[in-house]
Amino acid sequence: MKELVEYEKEIRGLLDEMDDKPSSRKHVIDRFRQLIIYFEERLDLSKSNSDYEEKRIKELEDLLKAEKISKKNKEEYERQLGVAKEHINYYKDEQLKLCVLKSLLEDSISKKGYFDKYKCFQNIRKLMREKNIKLGQIESEAGVRIGYMSRLEKPDNDAEPGIMFLVTAAKLLGVTIDELIYSQPEELSKDEKYVNEFLHDLIKDTDEHNIHWEKERDDILRRSYDSFEDIVPEHPLLTLDVHASTPDSVSSIKKYISQFYPESKVKVRSCYSASLLGEGKIFIVNCCSEIEDEYIPDKKFFEVYVTDSANTVNPVCNTLKSAEGLRITINRLYQMAENDAASVHINKATRKIIDNYRTVSNLPF
Repeated sequence: MKELVEYEKEIRGLLDEMDDKPSSRKHVIDRFRQLIIYFEERLDLSKSNSDYEEKRIKELEDLLKAEKISKKNKEEYERQLGVAKEHINYYKDEQLKLCVLKSLLEDSISKKGYFDKYKCFQNIRKLMREKNIKLGQIESEAGVRIGYMSRLEKPDNDAEPGIMFLVTAAKLLGVTIDELIYSQPEELSKDEKYVNEFLHDLIKDTDEHNIHWEKERDDILRRSYDSFEDIVPEHPLLTLDVHASTPDSVSSIKKYISQFYPESKVKVRSCYSASLLGEGKIFIVNCCSEIEDEYIPDKKFFEVYVTDSANTVNPVCNTLKSAEGLRITINRLYQMAENDAASVHINKATRKIIDNYRTVSNLPF
């Protein structure tokens, strides 16, 4: 199965290429479709071989059960049986790997699809109107000639925009390349647009170091606490589990409970928080469902909450219940929060001490 490992490396490389160079999407998707056909054919062959080995195992086991069998034949049948079982294990592993790779390709095709430059240009023009940015400014900073996008928009022009143009447009318009390519603003509801703008404000303030993110302690939100036995940490996202109560008693179990899926067993993978300018805090929680749950369509997702000065928790959004454009923004905010929390932040008091030292140390003697 060494070659399947090589195919996986190729697929991962092509996925990276799709992200780095949107114009390459068509040939990458075409290659993915070729690989899906190949994997399906190989999967059928592997299942056929597996069926043959299963029949062979049964035949050998029947032969070994025969009353009259020589020692020499018995040893040979046992050897063949061992080989057949090794083959079965190989084919099962191969089938599992093929199914995983095929699923990865199908998922990538459904999520990435072909690069639709017209949809991308529509998003650019809509954002330009909202942010009062001129196309000439984008083209100038991207280092292309004025009228570049207009020429590409013509029906008879098959060329696609270069990565530098898309990077520049995304930067000036305050969005990601993914948002330019995949986002469909018309899909967002009024509330989703409101939340999306709020999250973009947070992204901007994070980028400009106006707010700072901290990683919440994993052990606090990952476990349950019995109020009668444990010392329960003070954390706004820990709440009483009402589903653990009985008619005769009130629950004393405190733990993280999703306000979007309160009856499901949602676990916390990690969590980041930041103090909002003015009042309250924001929490972005990386969640997962460790068991099959009919209510939760995907095992991994993000949840966003805000708290007020009294630590009252208010749900904002969940990626499984949001439009694609909002999911992209939430994913981007989480990445920025993760990176920001890992950075060094100097507060004013610390900076003053360091500045005093540097001033004194640089005085001439």
